[in-house]
Amino acid sequence: MTLAAQVDFESASCADLTKVGAWRYAEDPSTFILCMSVGVIRDGKEEETLSFTERQLREFDPRLKPLVDNPEVMFIAHNAQFDYTFLKREFKRLGIDFRAPNLCTVKLSRKHFPEHHRHSLD
Repeated sequence: MTLAAQVDFESASCADLTKVGAWRYAEDPSTFILCMSVGVIRDGKEEETLSFTERQLREFDPRLKPLVDNPEVMFIAHNAQFDYTFLKREFKRLGIDFRAPNLCTVKLSRKHFPEHHRHSLD
């Protein structure tokens, strides 16, 4: 059985993403996740979609536990390193050492569609 988590979230910060770049934005202490959705994919089929508010994330909603406790869960996101940085920081604050293999859909897009100059979600 394979298990993956397709993650997307919205964030806010005092840092200006366009000026400081994605990495510094994600690491800025004022940056936080407003909301997050997780598509749980089991054996290649989306099983359910979970939604979390900022409060649910800060209090570690128990629905996250099976995804965080399993080191084999594949973390999937568009620009995965950016999102992964956010989650690692949030979970670290809660005393959780989050580690997961990840799959970046931007990298996949660049690999399979090199003729396109843009690989954003726009």
